Amino acid sequence: MKFNERNTTPDAERSDFSPSGFPAVAIICALTAILSGCTLSKPPVHSQIVTDALPLGTTIPPHWSSVTGANDVVNDWLKSFNDPRLNAVVSETINNNLDLRQAAAQVEVARQSVVVVASQLLPRIGINLGMSTIKDDGHDKWGHGNLEYAGISWEPDIWGRLRAQTDVAQASYQATALDYAFARQSLAAPPRPAQGRPESIQ
Repeated sequence: MKFNERNTTPDAERSDFSPSGFPAVAIICALTAILSGCTLSKPPVHSQIVTDALPLGTTIPPHWSSVTGANDVVNDWLKSFNDPRLNAVVSETINNNLDLRQAAAQVEVARQSVVVVASQLLPRIGINLGMSTIKDDGHDKWGHGNLEYAGISWEPDIWGRLRAQTDVAQASYQATALDYAFARQSLAAPPRPAQGRPESIQ
């Protein structure tokens, strides 16, 4: 009787090893190396940014200040040039501009909205009076009836809702009025004399 001997040498054991898991290990190692190179560096501090942006020797003062003018800006400053033709052009531009008229109407709408919203804080009083006269067929007498009704109502603003709505309407009105003033000044600005000198308008 013969028995088959099994080869148990180290070379035979290595020949039975399957390399199917090797690609996965290689991919994991490659991704780890790539991700480690993508780490973000710390952002520079403010002082370093200022130093790199400004020329050498630049000194930044701790506090900024400016000299204010003694004279306030006034409306109708173009009249200070004493140019009647310039004033005529500005007046014609303002009076005949349809967009400016629309802006003025929006200001009035916003102003009336403030009145309507603010009126909700006040008590409301209502009176209804009526009279009727009826005559049926077959009767010589007339029937008369009168109606008198009076009522009063008031909503207390406990949670401040009405007051908040009034403040919003007031702020909207002020913003609309400022937009109108800006549009009016913008229309008067283009025809101004160049370099502050009055010139004749052809």
